[in-house]
Amino acid sequence: MTGLVQSMANNLKHYIKMAGMTNAEVAEAKGIAPESVSRHVNGRSAMSIKDAIEYAAILECRPEQLLFERKPMTVIGCLTEGTEVSFYLEEDRKRVAVHASYPPGARLLERDWLKPASKPYHDMYMVVDSKPMKTKQVPQTCYGKPAICSYQCTGPECEDWHFGYFVVYPMPENKFTLQGVYGRELHNMAELKWACPVYEIITRPDLLGWVEE
Repeated sequence: MTGLVQSMANNLKHYIKMAGMTNAEVAEAKGIAPESVSRHVNGRSAMSIKDAIEYAAILECRPEQLLFERKPMTVIGCLTEGTEVSFYLEEDRKRVAVHASYPPGARLLERDWLKPASKPYHDMYMVVDSKPMKTKQVPQTCYGKPAICSYQCTGPECEDWHFGYFVVYPMPENKFTLQGVYGRELHNMAELKWACPVYEIITRPDLLGWVEE
């Protein structure tokens, strides 16, 4: 049984669909019967490492992407109009099956654009490192880069903590300058409770096969 992976759910069906192919076409390219592809797709037959490598060459993906079922990611909040950040209650959080593997602690923010001119940018996702929320840190990986922040302005009128999407610049005395990624919002000598680096922005989750559970 060397080189075999135990029969389990896998991503073969998803990547065949993403490649715009049929089971029969994949079977022909691999030189096996369509029934063998169907058994692999349904998990009735375990894929060997060799099978995964051959399928990956046909579907133009990595073998490990085929072997293991996609794990969903949690949508923890929303970025509206590129500036306003809000977080969902635990019971309101959604789960989305994604196309890739991300580091531990990665979470999703929905990106909502409500103005008519912004509609083409609606329904995107932002992948962020949520660990600093728990550790209450501002990692150096945020410096000079866009980040989701919990911040407090200086001055008597700024007593509350807010959430926002800023490029973070370190200042003396553990303060920060926050430049809005969109618009002209700017805060000098602000305090940060935490800042979460942004891994990437997914502009077309529909074309990548991201599915809300």
